[in-house]
Amino acid sequence: MPLVRIDIRKHADPLFARKIGEVVYRAMRTTIGVPDKDNFQILNEHDGGHFVYDPSYLAIADGLHAELAIRREDVFISLVEVKKENWSFGNGLAQYAN
Repeated sequence: MPLVRIDIRKHADPLFARKIGEVVYRAMRTTIGVPDKDNFQILNEHDGGHFVYDPSYLAIADGLHAELAIRREDVFISLVEVKKENWSFGNGLAQYAN
């Protein structure tokens, strides 16, 4: 179960962050085989004073660029892998722990 957190600068279109999430989910399904409906995302928007980044940092963002005209150099991707035995889907249980 990947948990995606997306932080962007505030955008005039209130659906813009959701559209980004859709592109990211589609890319994860295609490239790393994320199952259907395994889509958990936290979408945050920030004003310019609360969103600091280095615009020269490299990232792979072809889908976001193609579908939403986001500049590739404005995307930062951080992946954190967590072992399945550390997951919980509720009820205080680690369903994948043996």
